[in-house]
This record gives sequence, structure tokens and C-alpha cells, in this order.
Amino acid sequence: MIKLRQTKEGLLIPSSLLKGLTGLVSVQRQGNVLFIESERRRTARRRAARMVQRLRQAAIERY
Repeated sequence: MIKLRQTKEGLLIPSSLLKGLTGLVSVQRQGNVLFIESERRRTARRRAARMVQRLRQAAIERY
């Protein structure tokens, strides 16, 4: 089992967890969540979030 370790300096992530991510990698922290993803995956996630936001807005306007 692969273990993450937290030290005084930060979070240590074993390289075996990052294998398969090719090209540029985006690392973001939001609250207690750390996002490590490829640019392609980040773009898709943002596109989905915008779509959900628009659908929610349309539902609010409708009622």
C-alpha cells in the first residue's frame, strides 16, 4: 500500500502515485483537498463545473 506522509515542510507524495500523468501537471489546494491532475483533466473538470453552474442558474431563473 502506498502511503502519503506529512512532514513539517509539507506533504510527501510517492512518485508511483504520479506515474501515468504525462505532460504538464497542475497542483492545486482547495481547503483540505489537494488536486494533482493533468492539464487535460483540469480543463475537463472546469468545463463540467461551468456547465453545472449554468444549469443551476437556469433552474433558479425558471422558478
